[in-house]
Amino acid sequence: MMGHNSTIIPKQKICVSCGKPCFWFSKKRCRTCSTIEDTHARMNAIQEAEDGLPELIDRLDGLVSKYVRWSAPHNENMEIECYTCGDWRPRTVMDAGHYVTRNCMFLRFDVSRNIRPQCHICNRSKYGMAAEFGKRLELERPSITEILWEESRIVHKWSRDELQQMINEYTIKLKSLGK
Repeated sequence: MMGHNSTIIPKQKICVSCGKPCFWFSKKRCRTCSTIEDTHARMNAIQEAEDGLPELIDRLDGLVSKYVRWSAPHNENMEIECYTCGDWRPRTVMDAGHYVTRNCMFLRFDVSRNIRPQCHICNRSKYGMAAEFGKRLELERPSITEILWEESRIVHKWSRDELQQMINEYTIKLKSLGK
């Protein structure tokens, strides 16, 4: 006598993955094969979605940096002014300095509010001279530093499509500048 009150007797069938007799769990597969195959499929989908994101971000960083440097006003010697120290240097030896660091993905590519041309000394050796950078930003737009610090708390992950769209946008902008 069975331990259930049912008259239906389940029959074992052959798992399409491993070929062993079992009670089908999902898609004509046993529980073990179903779990393993579905987990592998999910992991592969995640990996495919994430592959190439760092490369796209690096590519966009380069384009944004070049745009910041080439769109900045220049003197007759084709030099641009460092935003924080005021030294005039060739575009090729300047950086795209960030008020809120590049670690904040939400503001990383915000050319209009967060990024300005800086010399290597200010940007790299003096850690971006954040205090002077902030003072200059405040002169341009009062309260902007407070807004940027609030927005720096926003956690954002760029999608492949968003990154590709920005890459296309900055490529077009650079072509219009002749670069």
